[in-house]
Amino acid sequence: MNLLATVLSVFILLFSFQDAKPKYDFEMTIISHGEENFEGDDYFEGDAYAEVNRLIHMSKVFPDDPGIIGKIGDAFYRLSDFDHAIEYYTLSLDMAVNDDWIMRMHWARGLSYYYLERWEEALDDFATADEYLHALQMTLDRKELVQSKIAISFFTGDAKERLLQILDALDKYEECIQIYESAEDIDYEDAYLECVALSYERKLLIDEAEMVRQRMLDFAED
Repeated sequence: MNLLATVLSVFILLFSFQDAKPKYDFEMTIISHGEENFEGDDYFEGDAYAEVNRLIHMSKVFPDDPGIIGKIGDAFYRLSDFDHAIEYYTLSLDMAVNDDWIMRMHWARGLSYYYLERWEEALDDFATADEYLHALQMTLDRKELVQSKIAISFFTGDAKERLLQILDALDKYEECIQIYESAEDIDYEDAYLECVALSYERKLLIDEAEMVRQRMLDFAED
């Protein structure tokens, strides 16, 4: 798996479902302890699909819950089944009314399109996620807000570069760098620092990229 694929896998875990409702844990416990009997009704075989099966079973009990439907998309994403991930992210968006959740689903679906090299569709979702992020900036934790901006800027730039929109891409890389430099006090996860380092490299600022990578090493040693 290449570097960007690894970064993508990290992002989907960091961005999606951070604030899932506590009731889901309770409902999951009920089902996992057999109070809802779904034995013999598996959709997929193999341990890797256990989460998908469990969530699909939950969706039978709560068919109108966008959170559960979105989690199915997330489970498919982690299995690299991006087509099915997109299907469930879209279903979740059709039901969603919470702006924060809508932002997260557009971001997650955009990453799925990106990984399928469907650049235009990825850019549409990234742009929508960015619009919602801007509207939510007064309510989000500062670290989450800054990291979200960095991620969206970098992946928007990368998708534009794949479409040979080079000047637009460089503008997005510059935006990513500026966001980072305006909030260097934040302890970023490595995935976000990798976006910044790659942005510096795309701008041919190699020394600056190395400084960010050293920051990643310093965090790893702490």
